[in-house]
Amino acid sequence: CRANFLQQRSLKEAAALAQQLHRVVLAMGASHQGGEGGGLLAVAAPLLPPQLPTEAPPLKVAVRLRRALAAGWADQVGRRGTSAEKLQALAADGRGGTRAVRYTAAQSADEVYLHPRSALASTAPRFAVYTELLQAEKRAYMSGATAIEAAWLPEVAAPLCQLSPPLEDPPPHYSAAADTVLCWHHVTFGAGSWALPRCQRKHPDAAVRAGCLAAALLSGALLPAWEPLVGSLVAQPASVAHASSRHLPRVAELIDVLVEQKVDSRIRLAAVWAKQPLFLKRQLSGWLRAEARSNLAHLWSELLTQATAAT
Repeated sequence: CRANFLQQRSLKEAAALAQQLHRVVLAMGASHQGGEGGGLLAVAAPLLPPQLPTEAPPLKVAVRLRRALAAGWADQVGRRGTSAEKLQALAADGRGGTRAVRYTAAQSADEVYLHPRSALASTAPRFAVYTELLQAEKRAYMSGATAIEAAWLPEVAAPLCQLSPPLEDPPPHYSAAADTVLCWHHVTFGAGSWALPRCQRKHPDAAVRAGCLAAALLSGALLPAWEPLVGSLVAQPASVAHASSRHLPRVAELIDVLVEQKVDSRIRLAAVWAKQPLFLKRQLSGWLRAEARSNLAHLWSELLTQATAAT
């Protein structure tokens, strides 16, 4: 405990609480044994070991814990004011970890400090959350400080972040992993409008989402069954996503029908096709050269099957 600047009494209280919860679960499980799978005891008891582990948690668990702390203390974020170069110079002189490191509080812009005896003193992360401020004679120190990543804040502290309008560069795009159309935003955080790393969000404009989904469909990226028809298109698939092409009848008709049916994802497209099997067939046919339109008729059932099988 001394080496990691931990309070032994607090850890003992946490261990006692964990053991108490374990006994409660065991007692409840004894009276709720019925049901498939062994009831409450079989499900919950393994989650509460009788003793707390003494080793550090795996990296993935540690990251999740830090993200949870960032969400819980999102209004108590500090950003390091001392430059990384100065910290390196202090370390080179043998003074690293012997001086308090200056931070700025996000919501108040007050100067707060990381104590030189803090477990984080040797690394002094760029961003940290803290549970409280301890006011000393000359300065306020962060207590319960935990290192966090700036890129987490738009997700775990969304109400305190301000997003720019969707960026045109890089352009919005359909993401197969998220099954939606994403765009990039500049992000600022807190009362001081700190600049954070850019983040991706679902594009707010339905027509833009429809255009990007249509481009993914026409390129074969959405449904591989379309790939044999890509070489027979009358225009590049990406053109349907460009605002400058909206005046073209084939572009406008395709986007309008997607917006009307609220189709901006593969799952939504499959749902509409389940009720309207001929949905989009005429509009997509208009994107093919005349000699290739019969191929669309042969591939149509495969497109529908592929879309529904992937849901």
